[in-house]
Amino acid sequence: MPESTDNFHIPGNIRFRKVADEGIVVLIDEGEVLVVNDVGIRFVELVDQGLNYGDILAQLTQEYNVEKMQLQKDVSVYCKELVQAGVLEQI
Repeated sequence: MPESTDNFHIPGNIRFRKVADEGIVVLIDEGEVLVVNDVGIRFVELVDQGLNYGDILAQLTQEYNVEKMQLQKDVSVYCKELVQAGVLEQI
């Protein structure tokens, strides 16, 4: 599980955009497109704004009015998947 002080970066070969209630993440070098849900694209947007992992969790908890422990679990898994896919880099 990422630590609350961990920071992530979106590499230059990644593009993303929110479209209606989902998000599109394009991995340019790989020619891949990922479709993510509303919470997923919001996570990527908050990384792009420079928030650390703990601040992102706090923001998502507030915006989506969900139970913090479940959100932490879900976002942790999602974050690891984005790192493995090359969408995020831990800095």
